[in-house]
Amino acid sequence: MAFVVAFAAILGTPVIAPLASWWLNRQPAALRVRRLRDLCTGLCLFFVALLLGISTPWFELNALLCGIAYITTGVLAVSAFRVRPRLVGIALGSIGVLVLILSMLLGTVGALAVGLIVGDAAPIYTASLPLNRRCFVKSFGNVTTTSGGYDVTIKYVPPFFPLVALWRADRRFANPTFEPPEACLRAINSGA
Repeated sequence: MAFVVAFAAILGTPVIAPLASWWLNRQPAALRVRRLRDLCTGLCLFFVALLLGISTPWFELNALLCGIAYITTGVLAVSAFRVRPRLVGIALGSIGVLVLILSMLLGTVGALAVGLIVGDAAPIYTASLPLNRRCFVKSFGNVTTTSGGYDVTIKYVPPFFPLVALWRADRRFANPTFEPPEACLRAINSGA
């Protein structure tokens, strides 16, 4: 699922971003400014949530939000060509063109690399734990090293707001001799 979302966002950005920018440009000035402000606000909130370790309890929804953020970045970058003064708009728009070129490169030649990277980012095991905690086990080393292991992330899901998962702890197990459910238990027992 995560690969499909990432691949669709990467391949879709060179098509969606210019079309969305064109559509925004055809709107009345007040509406266009409001929509661009909304896109900027949403993208800023996304990055603040990343910095603070806030996500949703569902990996698929997290992947979808990342895809939307990537497409939004493309739309804002292409729309930057309209910024005044013109020299600033050209400089910012050039960054937008780089985003689109990167999308085309990753969507064609880099498809295998995207698949391998997403494979390392997608959890291989998830579990609900007592005290409103969730455990996510990802494998590492499939692409970057000769040895592998598990990266275990424990997140807290507040009972009053179940759409949010707050980062609690990370634990890495290199060359484990145990299965992912055991990795969750070991991460919990180590104080997560």
